[in-house]
Amino acid sequence: MTDIVTISDGALLPPMSKLLDLLGAQMTEPQRQALYQQLLLLRPPNVAPGDLIRAETFNLMLNDINELMLRVARLEANAGGPYIDRIEPVGGVYAAGSRITIIGRNLKPSNADTKVSFGTRDIYDFFPESTDTHIEMPVPIGFTTLPVDLMVKVSTAGMVSNEYPVRIVAPKVTPQGTLDVRSTGGTLGQIIVGNTYTVQWRIISQLNVTRDIVLEAVVTGVDGSTEGAWTDNISLSQNGSFSLAPGGSRDVVMTIKVPAGAKSAAISLKASTTEDNFVDIGTQIPFVVGDDAEVSDPRASVKMAVFVATTPLRAGGIVIDGQTIQGFKMQPGQTVQLPMELSAGASGGGFYTFECTVEPGTPAGGNTAQTGRWTVGTFPPGRTSVAANQTQPFSVPLTSSGLADTTTVSWLVIKARHFAAASGGTSDFTSFTRIPIVGKA
Repeated sequence: MTDIVTISDGALLPPMSKLLDLLGAQMTEPQRQALYQQLLLLRPPNVAPGDLIRAETFNLMLNDINELMLRVARLEANAGGPYIDRIEPVGGVYAAGSRITIIGRNLKPSNADTKVSFGTRDIYDFFPESTDTHIEMPVPIGFTTLPVDLMVKVSTAGMVSNEYPVRIVAPKVTPQGTLDVRSTGGTLGQIIVGNTYTVQWRIISQLNVTRDIVLEAVVTGVDGSTEGAWTDNISLSQNGSFSLAPGGSRDVVMTIKVPAGAKSAAISLKASTTEDNFVDIGTQIPFVVGDDAEVSDPRASVKMAVFVATTPLRAGGIVIDGQTIQGFKMQPGQTVQLPMELSAGASGGGFYTFECTVEPGTPAGGNTAQTGRWTVGTFPPGRTSVAANQTQPFSVPLTSSGLADTTTVSWLVIKARHFAAASGGTSDFTSFTRIPIVGKA
């Protein structure tokens, strides 16, 4: 095949005769004859067969060919052949898998041989609402590359409709899922003013789409110093945003120097997507000067489970020192089962016991007005088996007093202690979370 080449003055190679040979192979004999007749009318004076043609003339040829094919399709439609008038929704751009309507005449979707062709891909199955004047169908999926520009046509009873141009694009995915921020370090030891400590965090994407993530150190419950003094002494190994695909993770090191005059603070890491507003804040780590700071063991994670809100209990964001942290909101004078889940990692399989304690005010202490506000019930006896890489739901029995306070925050410290066997032996690691809880009107 001779290549078509544009030369400097806008003319095209090869000569007209070669172009007609190439185009003619794609048309029926009546169409070829009609094209020749129309080209004779287009030929400029003094241009003989075999002469070069310019791009402008060639484009006119293509337009005339398209118009000719439309005329032929209309004639065939009058004789009972299929004809496409339009495709809805209008616009010509459709997501793979989306629903479209081909509107025209003599489409005959009930015929066994009726097919709609998207390029070389033939579709024979249509929605039952289809009639002779409209075919309801999904845009095919499975294209190797998207977007792709194709011509759509309907074939039935040996007759073929006109072609209609469409562009197929990737389906729009509704972002769903969560981010999961968890600490992966160990015990920090005694907290001393002026000393520097490191906490390792892992950010895991449980979203169904790739998103850019930004990180921020979160400091609440400050006593004896200021939030600014703490944040000025915290640095992260990851600066700026980074991208996480579904199921991907990123490890980050947080370096913390205890500022002068500090008595206590609760420190965590916040991960947020730059769009769609997915946020997670890891379990807060209490930094109390003079005490040992314990970090949840990374071999398992303890989290609130997703649940349907009820009148006595619902989940919601609780604002603490300017940060919104997911927690429980519970009506006074109620007894409920708080829905939780334990996820065991690859090395976290085994047997677990569960426990919960209540810390008034901030995790580091402080407000004692809530003492006695929440009473933890008795957990079922025995140990719960959880296989590696599995998630096990469990619940925390909790009773609220009659105090109708919807602003003062208490903290639930929910721990899962791991054992190697179903009975006997001692626990070899503990994973835990801290969840705020307030009253609900």
